[in-house]
Amino acid sequence: MASDEGQSRRKVQKLIDLENEVQQLWAAERIFEQDAPAEGEAARDTYVVTFPYPYVNGRFHLGHAFTVSKAEFAVAYQRLRGKHCLFPFGMHCTGMPIKTAADKVKRELEEFGFPPVFPVEDQFVGYDFNRDERWLAEEAEFQKGKKSGGDKKAAKGGKAAKGGKGGKGGKGGKGEDPAVAEAKALTRRKRAYFIKHVNGELPESNEETAEEAEARKQAELVKKAEQAADPTKSFHSKKSKVAQKGGNMRQWYIMKQLDIPDEEIPNFADAAYWLKFFPPLYRSDLSRFGLKVDWRRTFITTDANPYYDSFVRWQFNTLHAMKKLRFAKRYSIFSPKDGQPCMDHDRSKGEGVLPKEYTLIKMRVEAEDLAARFPSLVGRNVFLTAATLRPETMYGQTNCWVGPEVEYGAFEVNDSEVFVMTPRAARNLAFQGHSKVPREVSCVLEMSGVDLLGLRLHAPLAVKYPVVHVLPMSTVKADVGTGVVTSVPSDSPDDYVNLVDLQKSPEWRVKCGVKDEWVVGYEPVPILRVPAIGKDKQPSDLAAPLMCAELKINGPKQHTQLAEAKKECYNVGFHDGTMIVGQFEGRPVSEVKPLLRQVLLDDNLAVVYSEPDGYVESRSGEECVVALTDQWYIHYGEEEWKEKTRTALARLETFDDTTRARFQATLDWLVEWACSRTYGLGTSMPWDEAYLIDSLSDSTIYMAFYTVAHLLQKGELDPACLTPSALKANTALEVQPEQLTHSVWDFVFRDGPDPTDSDIDREVLLKMRREFLHWYPVNLRVSGNDLINNHLSFFLFNHTAIFPEKHWPQAVRTNGFLLLDNQKMSKSTGNFMTLNGALDKFGVDATRLALGEAGDSTDDSNFTEENANAAILHLHTQLEWCTETVAAADQLRSGEHTFADRWFENEMVKLVRETEAHYDKTNFAAAIHSGFSSMQGARDRYVLMCASAGMHGPLALSFVERQVVLLSPIAPHWSEHIWRSVLKRDGSVLNASWPVVGEVDPLIDRQGQYLLTQVHDIAKKLEYNTKILKGAPTCGFAYIVRTYPEVQQKVLTTLGELHSKSGEFPNPKEVSAALGPLFDKKTLKFLMKFVMEVKQMYEASGASAFELTSSIDEVDMLQSNMGYIREALSIPYDIQVVMCNEDGSAPEGVRDLRKDPSVTRPTRPSYLFFKE
Repeated sequence: MASDEGQSRRKVQKLIDLENEVQQLWAAERIFEQDAPAEGEAARDTYVVTFPYPYVNGRFHLGHAFTVSKAEFAVAYQRLRGKHCLFPFGMHCTGMPIKTAADKVKRELEEFGFPPVFPVEDQFVGYDFNRDERWLAEEAEFQKGKKSGGDKKAAKGGKAAKGGKGGKGGKGGKGEDPAVAEAKALTRRKRAYFIKHVNGELPESNEETAEEAEARKQAELVKKAEQAADPTKSFHSKKSKVAQKGGNMRQWYIMKQLDIPDEEIPNFADAAYWLKFFPPLYRSDLSRFGLKVDWRRTFITTDANPYYDSFVRWQFNTLHAMKKLRFAKRYSIFSPKDGQPCMDHDRSKGEGVLPKEYTLIKMRVEAEDLAARFPSLVGRNVFLTAATLRPETMYGQTNCWVGPEVEYGAFEVNDSEVFVMTPRAARNLAFQGHSKVPREVSCVLEMSGVDLLGLRLHAPLAVKYPVVHVLPMSTVKADVGTGVVTSVPSDSPDDYVNLVDLQKSPEWRVKCGVKDEWVVGYEPVPILRVPAIGKDKQPSDLAAPLMCAELKINGPKQHTQLAEAKKECYNVGFHDGTMIVGQFEGRPVSEVKPLLRQVLLDDNLAVVYSEPDGYVESRSGEECVVALTDQWYIHYGEEEWKEKTRTALARLETFDDTTRARFQATLDWLVEWACSRTYGLGTSMPWDEAYLIDSLSDSTIYMAFYTVAHLLQKGELDPACLTPSALKANTALEVQPEQLTHSVWDFVFRDGPDPTDSDIDREVLLKMRREFLHWYPVNLRVSGNDLINNHLSFFLFNHTAIFPEKHWPQAVRTNGFLLLDNQKMSKSTGNFMTLNGALDKFGVDATRLALGEAGDSTDDSNFTEENANAAILHLHTQLEWCTETVAAADQLRSGEHTFADRWFENEMVKLVRETEAHYDKTNFAAAIHSGFSSMQGARDRYVLMCASAGMHGPLALSFVERQVVLLSPIAPHWSEHIWRSVLKRDGSVLNASWPVVGEVDPLIDRQGQYLLTQVHDIAKKLEYNTKILKGAPTCGFAYIVRTYPEVQQKVLTTLGELHSKSGEFPNPKEVSAALGPLFDKKTLKFLMKFVMEVKQMYEASGASAFELTSSIDEVDMLQSNMGYIREALSIPYDIQVVMCNEDGSAPEGVRDLRKDPSVTRPTRPSYLFFKE
């Protein structure tokens, strides 16, 4: 085993050494640096590919590499097609993450000293188990016991590792999701190990850890479809304190996991140091990966780079002049700790979550009940506040629901009113102008849901029951809405089944603490009529009871059926319903909803309430709220702009219908985007310096900046070299940042007039403009799916606003996340790999091959170590084969081609064309399959077909050359080495031309397929006869017929005629109708089996399947390739080939033991083997 590992490592090292040599050549030749043609030089067809510049606060990991590989493979392929290609790459530093992390380092050093001494629980959270060899060995042994079926051993190990008592950290409950249970078990094992081997002072804990929280979150997503669909009632369990802070690891430990020495970590308390430290590491890792980047064009963002800062200011001044930006109060996801809106890239959790707006119904508590239950609140207007999305249904209220185990509070919202709700809802509301002290929660009394049961409430607008009671509902939770839910059983299946559940069972009422008078006698109130609902599409004014009866819903635990009923009731009610009560009686529900909401607000019966539509955590580690804030926002909802962007989307190549649909959905809902911040790094709003531009808004058209960046800052990344004094002292610079006026940028990017307010040399200005006009537009933007609903849509919007149509993006290619060995990548579980780690382990080209094979779809893809290791073996083996073959080429035969040669050339032509089609569609896994795996397979078959004659020398060399070119986008170092060192070609394979091939010869293709099929069929027959004969046969016969019997000829003729009409293989009904008049039922039934055989041949070889006589000379094919057949089947004798008579019988004197000669058909010989 050790020797195998050593041999494998030697192969890896050989490839790594080769890769290093090749990269040194590329660097010396500056092969990736590309410039626009000079004035007077011929224009070239360009191809520009870009990738969202990464946030430089760590190391590039394998998931990033998977996405960037799509851009890398595409640009390399287009280079082979003769395009003038550019792949620029920048470094993103804008936003909160760096500033937040720097501030954390600073606080930790101030609080815990240097080196810091953290509480033991923090030491456990921050402990890097993945670098503890003893832990890794013990865990591997434990997992080995589980996988080998050692249940007792695994159970014993699990029991020994518990280290805690019950609670969330203890044994999983009945029906617990396996992933959650496994995460809990892993935590118990880690905790027990930490106590035993690291720090025995670690206390027991039942709080949820980060990995447990993540596993639970995934389990909840899986179950979400089975839960109730109404947002006001479909609640999720509240996260523990540890989960709410994300199991947050101390920043010190995060830095250590990035391999930063203790003595250097204090430097990171300064945000500027991050900008100096990480960008060179990214460049180093990506250069090692072989990325074809022109690094002269790289840059960092924020005002630390005055060139980019000037560019972003120009962009926003342009948008502002176009009236695309506005300033107003808007609801936004907000971080109280940071004191500013928290948009997608400012979040550690909850990317894509938006504010969700409700109507908060004020249900006033009866004065007598207030005095009896909560005397401290007497004299105030106290309301239970229910968040609803359906204010138009308030006419039908019968009761109010609370969660009996939910914690509530009475919160002062102004001098006279008190709202009863959950603390979480009160916190949100306080940031929306509804708190006694702005943005501060004022709780005057705490209470539980049980304390509220039975209270009488005045239900606004209720037509039959103006006073209702508070009842318990177990599914009401605390983390969505206010924890208070008003009940309308006429149109809400959840409300109906819970109400009936209490009404029909006195015992259940007693158990729940519900008095009869609170619930008995309350019936659903008809408030709206739908014309057609349910299976029978019948009209109804009590939709919920009807759907519950139809779906046989008898209780609140039938989640799947309730979700179905709810969807039907809400969709039909809103879109087709008509109000039958109230001031808007007779009008459509969809029309009434906003009108009635305004009535409630105007009459002070409700307030507007908004909250995040999901859990959001800022990078400061705090749960976010929705706040009503003053802010600058981009008005993406402007209809003319939106239509223009839809036009851009219509002409955009997305490679996948799912991607296009996601874009369309985003363009539909996107209206406003808060683009201003007060905390973090970035560019100031040009006309309002109090605000910074957010990280998703300064990154929409920066691809244009790439075209001129090398002329401005000359590839400089170090912020210290971009200060005003450093720039002044740099005599190599042709442009200083202050010279980049608005009119200069207009001249370069928008065909503006010569700038009169800048003294930049006009030749420099013209050169900048030529660079932009030569390279733009972006031909391909590669990104993850998760950026469609923000960055990629903003990318389209901003291009349509600022640039003419000829400069709009041409294609966007997206992908899902990358799994590692079929598991989500996670540092906490150890299933994680940086790009640099992968390159150390597998080498560059093997890593690239495994990334390419990981997947082509927009779903999540899978990188496997098995594929990476297999790639090492394949590359090493093929390198040796190519080297040996080229060295011996002069000794191989030449001259006239045999059938094997013709077949191999034809197969290569076919595979080149297939690979070209896959590259064109950016299906790189498929390109690897056809351009490498299938090419190798064809080569191996060719070697066998040549048998003792050996390969044709020039053809073998042609194979090697084509192979290295086809694979060069994926494995460029391997290809470059063979191109230069083995084939001795001049220049680089990266600048080679894509192989030019003719058309595939269909006859040779069919002949080749025939031969391969015969080898397969002979092998099966030989195996069968060997068993029957109880030993290896010593001779064999192949029986061949040239034409089909008359009956089958009629079938083939009919099928061919039907095919000529539609261009497709006819369906069974068409075949039966056409053949019915020609044959009796019994014959027809027999012939339909033959039709299915023809269909299989059609799927393999097309319309040739309808030929009455085989176009292949089968006798010659078998006889002339008998050497190959013998070699492939390892038989010491030739098979005797027999051409049968027209009736299928063997010629006189030829041995024939076939039981049924009729089964012998054209291209389907019969084989028999004997012992003599």
